[in-house]
Amino acid sequence: MPLNHAIPGYVSKHAADIAKTPPGHRFLLYFQACGGGWSDLKEGKREALKSVTGKGSVDGRFVENLVRRQKDAAAMDSHLVVCAKTTSPIATGLGNPHPVENGFAFLSPYGIPYLAGSSVKGVIRKAAEELALFEPDSGWTIPLVWALFGFEEKSAYIDPVDTGEPKPLQDERERWRAVFKAWADSFASGNALFSAWLNVIRSQLPKDKQAMADNPMLFCKALALQDEQGRDLRRAIHWQGMLRFWDVFPETRNGLAVDILNPHHKKYYEGTSTPNDSESPVPVFFLTIPPGASCTFICEMPTVAEETRRRVLDAVGDWKALMIKAYGHAFNWLGFGAKTAVGYGAMTAGTGATNEGTGTKPSPGIGNTLGIIATVEEIWENARITWNPGSQTIMVSVPALKKKAEKKCMKPDDRAVVPQALHAKLFENKNKKPVNMRVTVEKTGNMYTIMKMEAP
Repeated sequence: MPLNHAIPGYVSKHAADIAKTPPGHRFLLYFQACGGGWSDLKEGKREALKSVTGKGSVDGRFVENLVRRQKDAAAMDSHLVVCAKTTSPIATGLGNPHPVENGFAFLSPYGIPYLAGSSVKGVIRKAAEELALFEPDSGWTIPLVWALFGFEEKSAYIDPVDTGEPKPLQDERERWRAVFKAWADSFASGNALFSAWLNVIRSQLPKDKQAMADNPMLFCKALALQDEQGRDLRRAIHWQGMLRFWDVFPETRNGLAVDILNPHHKKYYEGTSTPNDSESPVPVFFLTIPPGASCTFICEMPTVAEETRRRVLDAVGDWKALMIKAYGHAFNWLGFGAKTAVGYGAMTAGTGATNEGTGTKPSPGIGNTLGIIATVEEIWENARITWNPGSQTIMVSVPALKKKAEKKCMKPDDRAVVPQALHAKLFENKNKKPVNMRVTVEKTGNMYTIMKMEAP
């Protein structure tokens, strides 16, 4: 008798209730309880996965409330909040075991899809390394990568080339090593952060290597050696990065989706046949997070108690500005999750886009570049409001706080931010005298966006 379920038979009687549960429960705990049995999976994987994709009655609100709590907890200067939307499907956790042979990453025990903070950190670290090595004008340097993300002995630019790797990978690794060497020769000795970091890790180095902490260029050269000396030096360094990355919980309108890969030459790829046209395609079905999902990325800089680490943090400077560039690079070029080489996991900044999960509209991003949302609301009492009819601009300033904000009024509707009762006083003021108002603004990076004006 074929085995239809790995769950008690009575559970199948509650199919209607199971359909309301989060997708992770339907995929793991109650898989196939709403459809055919496991014996049908050989031909019915797609239909089996479809039973998982629908949005349950609770998971939408669950994710919405969870993300809202994350944002509330991150409303401090030590946090950076970055909002984005997926422009291609996200596949994550495909290597997890499952009867359909392709798993998925669900947060246990809640059963909701997520991107682990550790995987997000890996993507952003890769973005920071690429900016540091290949875009020197970005502000990123290798010491900044080590200070914020931690030291990694297997980094491509210092790890020895594996002769067993395919030739293209060897060439790419050599390219990274060459760029790192050029940086070390030209800039390592003049980097204040690098010097501060070396002073901290000096005690970790072998006794005969501790003098290298006073010679950054020599240290970098020894670090990249492809011999026992270089390996021992790399393994001696233990430095935890200063940043922490939170898990990401995508908000979708209709839940998950089923995607397909359709390899046409399975036997050829397995090395059991020569290329020919007689093979039948073997479709592979798997779950994805569909395009259009809203993702909230949060990273934080915890309080640094140790004095030596605090000196390194002081030398880092504006870490948020650096992270904004790294997130933007990751959105544009790297992607998140699995199968990024074929276009999965791509994102775009969430500037002005509607949040599908909540129906709300996120705050404006920084300029029109990355759409990074790191927003704090401020209220300016007795702010001075002036109107420039030539440029059609409302200007707000608080001289005592040295803060300014502007709003272009290219359409009549743009003036709605000013109370109707004060329109004549401001817009028909021929003497251009300032008007005092109570102004609510949103601070994003160094930019202020006018949200509301009220009579003082």
